[in-house]
Amino acid sequence: MQPEKTQSLVRRVARRMTFQHGLHILLWTTTAALFLLAVAAGVAKAAGWSVRDLLPVGAALLATAALGSVIYTLWKRAGLLQAASLIDEKLGLEERVLSVISLGPEQQELPAAVILATEAEQAVSRVHPAEIVPLSLPRPLWVPLIPLCLAAVLWALTPQWKDNADALAGTEGTVVPKNLEELKKRVEKSARPLEAAVKELQQQVSGSATGKPLKELLGKLDRLTQDLLAPKGDDPQKLQKRLAELSEVEKRLRELQQAADVKRATANTLSLLARKAQQAANKGPLNRFQDALKRGDLKNASRALKELAEKIKNSSLPPKEKKKMMRQLRQLQRALQELRQLKAAQQRLAKSGLKGEALERALEAMRQELGDARWLDRLSQQLAQAGQSLDDKKLAQALEELAKTVDRLADDLQAGELADDLLQQIADFRARMACPQCKGAG
Repeated sequence: MQPEKTQSLVRRVARRMTFQHGLHILLWTTTAALFLLAVAAGVAKAAGWSVRDLLPVGAALLATAALGSVIYTLWKRAGLLQAASLIDEKLGLEERVLSVISLGPEQQELPAAVILATEAEQAVSRVHPAEIVPLSLPRPLWVPLIPLCLAAVLWALTPQWKDNADALAGTEGTVVPKNLEELKKRVEKSARPLEAAVKELQQQVSGSATGKPLKELLGKLDRLTQDLLAPKGDDPQKLQKRLAELSEVEKRLRELQQAADVKRATANTLSLLARKAQQAANKGPLNRFQDALKRGDLKNASRALKELAEKIKNSSLPPKEKKKMMRQLRQLQRALQELRQLKAAQQRLAKSGLKGEALERALEAMRQELGDARWLDRLSQQLAQAGQSLDDKKLAQALEELAKTVDRLADDLQAGELADDLLQQIADFRARMACPQCKGAG
């Protein structure tokens, strides 16, 4: 006879025993995790972390505690014999259920075993597992409050190892202000000149076509200085956050600097291009454009092209002068093609036998002479289009596009110069923060 009800009850009781045991294990592993979190809170406060910075640590510890509880509970789960013994104890069955569960397949067919199984079935037929193992919350449930209170005390009483004025200055040897009021004064005196410089640069670029990235960085710097000068801007945690943001702005400004260095080399190439073209071409309407390129005056060069385009639109440029201009445009393109051959020479040099520093020096010299090769390729295409335009409307459009290209180069160069100014202002701000004698006054 197969005691199905008895076996079902035993299995369900075993699961409830395992679950109840798991709740107790979870209580104590959570308590241990919270004790570790309390220690981490003290160390984090000393290191200058914020509560938000500590949240991932707490989440990781609690997740580890929960996972450990599940693994340990499954490893130590209750067996069927334990569950049967508990049922016998609760119902006073004198080990009948335990005996039934313990019987092997051959023994279950014996008359005595059949009688024993029948009695057990009758005894447990109306018994619910909750009567044997009632689920309840583990006790003492207040134990996790102890490490939580300890964490709060450590967070409140632990001093910081490093003052934020030193961190914000970014240099060693900064005199740490003795109190928050001194820190506040130093921040205010250091940030005022930076705020004024940023606002002046914002006014300078507000009406210009200077690149969008620089304007965004100026806006971010303006917000940073406003936060530093706000009533709560001297809060140590906020100062650390501002330091990270300021470093990110500096990184992006240096990227603009590097891009501007390439553009400066490109402007030098344009100056060389104008000289080459003037050596082979007669005088004509493009002389003013070429003269401006030779001087590096990109704005005047662009203005000269726009005026020529306007003359062509109005049919005020004599045919003879137009022919001269077309000849000058073609000469400019030929001169640029010679420079582009230098690019091909650069590629051949990279495949030559030169190695190490010698190869790098040779490549760098050519890169400095060429500048932005892609920009020069675009310029060559525009010169070719303008030099082949027979229709006045298309010629005027080609000259206007050429002027826009030169304008963008001028704007990129201006952005690089402003990035230089901003980096110097930030360096001065850090120096004022780090100055123990002037206390931020500079």
